Amino acid sequence: MRNKLLILTLITAFIIQGLPLQAKEAEVENKNEAKIEAGESAKENEEEDLDEISKVIKSGIEENQYLALDKCLKIAIANNPTIRAAISNTEVFKNRVGRARAEYFPKFDISNGYSFDNQSAFMSIFDLDVNSFEMFNIGISQLIFDFGKTGTAIDIQKTHLSAEKAELRATINDIAFNVKQAYFTLLLAFHTQDVIKESVEQYEQLLAQAKAFYEVGSKPKIDVLTAEVNLSNAKLDLIRAKNRVEVAFASLNNTMGLPESPVYRLKDKLRYLEEVFEFKEMIQTAYDNRPDFKSAVLKVKASEKEVKLAKKDYFPTIKGGAGFNLTAFDTDLGSNIDEGWRAGVNLDLPILNPYLTHKKINEAKAAYEKETSDAESLKNDLYFQVKQAYTDFVEAKNSVPASEVALAQAEENYSLAKGRYEVGVGDPIELKDAELTYRSAKLAYYEALYDYNVALARIENVIGTGIY
Repeated sequence: MRNKLLILTLITAFIIQGLPLQAKEAEVENKNEAKIEAGESAKENEEEDLDEISKVIKSGIEENQYLALDKCLKIAIANNPTIRAAISNTEVFKNRVGRARAEYFPKFDISNGYSFDNQSAFMSIFDLDVNSFEMFNIGISQLIFDFGKTGTAIDIQKTHLSAEKAELRATINDIAFNVKQAYFTLLLAFHTQDVIKESVEQYEQLLAQAKAFYEVGSKPKIDVLTAEVNLSNAKLDLIRAKNRVEVAFASLNNTMGLPESPVYRLKDKLRYLEEVFEFKEMIQTAYDNRPDFKSAVLKVKASEKEVKLAKKDYFPTIKGGAGFNLTAFDTDLGSNIDEGWRAGVNLDLPILNPYLTHKKINEAKAAYEKETSDAESLKNDLYFQVKQAYTDFVEAKNSVPASEVALAQAEENYSLAKGRYEVGVGDPIELKDAELTYRSAKLAYYEALYDYNVALARIENVIGTGIY
């Protein structure tokens, strides 16, 4: 019993003394990384936002529900499987942080077994025949000091976690742009359908008028046939326009992560809301906000810490341990049970394979160079993406007023041609040309609005401000 009490006392001492030493070691590591951590402290609010994102409840769409772009973005964040996969990936790295931190805590082990040995060296000094024995062992080990290996490993996993959270925001940023683009595509499909439907109604009126002129003998029958052909072509265009609406619906549903959604309606129309951007400010904003670039920078920091961790393999590890065991064995003299205990401190010094440690360091350095090059390449791509998005935006912005002027001119020309035909001085070919020009001008106007809104969404995407 005294031995048991002694073992319990030793175990308690190892726990009490070992943990403060590890806390002190962790404090030293934190001081060494203070400058780096200060730069990352601004991410706390973003991480809280990501935690909220991960708690979003999946939501569906009711039939004939009116949806605005804002609502579509919420639905996509809640339901898109790519975002859910990215959220799950952050959970993986959260647990890796916990696994690394677990090295600070004591480890318990319990074992028992049975074996048969008719000549045990353990009892050979008594010249006794040991037939069998069974053992029960309980032990505890505690890391006392490892020269910052565990602290560095934890810091590496924390940096990887921050990088993965930035990747999650990058995924959301890209999905948000895809939703916006699909939303604007559906709006354009609706506008196109309305324009062609209006053309069908106009050709129906012209056909009725051509028939009236033919019946009174003021126009030949070819005018009636021409009007019928024009109406048939317009109806064919309307069928195609309706099909584009269905395809646009399917695209938006798929982007939101609800491919089998019922039919719903959109609240918005394509509009022109003037925005002004300065290219230099856009570049700086992109460097500060693009989540994929932040992730690349964090991966560089993590790989740099991997080099530090590899170098720490040259240093020893100090561990303490204690245990208690029961041994039952049978001899020629009968059965007996023996008690035993152990306690000690171990110094593990890795001196047998310095070549392996050297190669691990070289590998970590190569990984660091690779991550650094990847980050630099992404920075170059980022500049190009912002430049391209900016030039596309300027072009789209200038196209909207130009298309408005062209639309007004085409509308006036169509009104004149229609008036001439109604009073009997125009011909159907002139009227058809005017109608086609007017229709093309309206479609071009809506396409200019579409290009402008998509270009605006692209700018928000490339500078990292498009996250809902």
